Amino acid sequence: MRDSILWTLPASLLLFSTQTQADYTSDYNRLCPGNNPVTLGTTVYTVACDKTLGGAPPVQKIPHNPSPTPEECVQACEADRNDCSGLIWASGVCFQSSDASAPVFNAPGAVVLTPPPSSGKTPAQLEQELRDCEALNTRLEAERDEYKQQVEDDPYAPPHGTNSLDLTDRACNLQNDERIFTYAEKQYRIRYGYKGNGKQQVGHAYKPSEVSLQGCLRQCAIQKIPCKGVEFGTICTLMYESPGTPVDIIPRTTSDSPGCAAILS
Repeated sequence: MRDSILWTLPASLLLFSTQTQADYTSDYNRLCPGNNPVTLGTTVYTVACDKTLGGAPPVQKIPHNPSPTPEECVQACEADRNDCSGLIWASGVCFQSSDASAPVFNAPGAVVLTPPPSSGKTPAQLEQELRDCEALNTRLEAERDEYKQQVEDDPYAPPHGTNSLDLTDRACNLQNDERIFTYAEKQYRIRYGYKGNGKQQVGHAYKPSEVSLQGCLRQCAIQKIPCKGVEFGTICTLMYESPGTPVDIIPRTTSDSPGCAAILS
């Protein structure tokens, strides 16, 4: 009995009318040159030609339209992605299935369109995420521009071009590992993924531009107590040395936050 139900749907999909045959053939040929994924609207759908879906009975989504195009069919899916696991499009019909594990059966002339998995988020939530990403990008671009201007205006920095560093992530990146950076007529060796050994360290809560390599070294340069190095990248920590407590740098562990260190070479 179940088999007869499963094959009733394919039979209904093949009732072509003379009025819709020409449009249907054109749309079918767009979808089925070789069962390749196709973009309909803004979504890429997986296409299975001459197939239909079994499982839970699918729902006719746009019965008022005697000849829905594939684009009109997927609009119904996009409006209800959380309940749309697949579409069956054919001449004069657009069925939507909510059964993610529905079996596939042969049905000449019918096309199964499968959307990518839904995120489960509403359009409003996705729009808010996009706005948050755009706001974050704007803030990071402003910080980058402020840092670049700081580099150009820094009175302690050597002439432009003598320190060739990658300024990504406030200069705390793998490209700068082991490079020598000259600042305030002193040379510092940069180590990516390193930190101070905990001897005579003082952390400072600076604004974002001041936790960069150059921003932190500026704070180091203006101290009255000789500063031997810095941690930079996410915070600015100045390293001092006193008798019996030599300053050194050590690799960060997996429990440490990301960061870099620069020490007098």
